[in-house]
Amino acid sequence: MAELEHLNVTVKDIHATTEMLCDLFGWEVRWEGASIHDGY
Repeated sequence: MAELEHLNVTVKDIHATTEMLCDLFGWEVRWEGASIHDGY
């Protein structure tokens, strides 16, 4: 069975998008925080 390990997307509202994806697919956030180039 295939498994998605990592997802990078650019969105205006990260928290709303995260909530939507977790609700739709049953995903969980394993890590969050600052990233390179002032990303989050």
